[in-house]
Order: sequence, then structure tokens, then C-alpha cells
Amino acid sequence: MAPGRNSADPTELLEQQLGGELPVLELPSDRPRPAVQTFNGARKWLALPEQLTQSLQALSQGRKAVTLFITLLAIFKSLAEPLHRRGRRDCRLTDRESTTN
Repeated sequence: MAPGRNSADPTELLEQQLGGELPVLELPSDRPRPAVQTFNGARKWLALPEQLTQSLQALSQGRKAVTLFITLLAIFKSLAEPLHRRGRRDCRLTDRESTTN
């Protein structure tokens, strides 16, 4: 151990440095938020032809088996990215299901 260094456990050192009350981080938002969070959102339903669904499922189970949801999300993001690059900032493409697990 180098002279002058504390021999305490690194976890204890981090707890000492980072412990205590954390400040509230106030970030600007894109619009005013309601006082009570409702989790209301929008859904778009779309029926795909059976043959297309089967092809997409086969694509999903190809070299890297992923869910159909992830395959469709990747396709959607690929199609929407050029719009986003051209300045269309009126929609957000997120994957809440895979980020909350």
C-alpha cells in the first residue's frame, strides 16, 4: 500500500464520499408536466398480413434470436432515423419495455 493511503475498504470509501442527502436535479422539460403522473399514453394498432408476420418472426429467430418486438422496433427506428436527421424532432423513438427490465 502506498504511504498516506487509507487502508479502508473501497466500498466504505465510496459510501463516505457519496453518502448523505443527494440534491434534487432540476432539468428543463419539453412541456409542463401534470402535478399527478397518470402514465397515459398513445397506442397505434396495426394488423400485419399473416405472411409478413411469419417472415418477420423468421427474421427475428435468425442468427441472433430476438423478440418480434425488438425486430419491429429496429425496423421502425431505421425508417424513422432519416426523418429525425432532417430536423423532424416532433416524435421520440423509445423502447420502454427493454429499458425497464
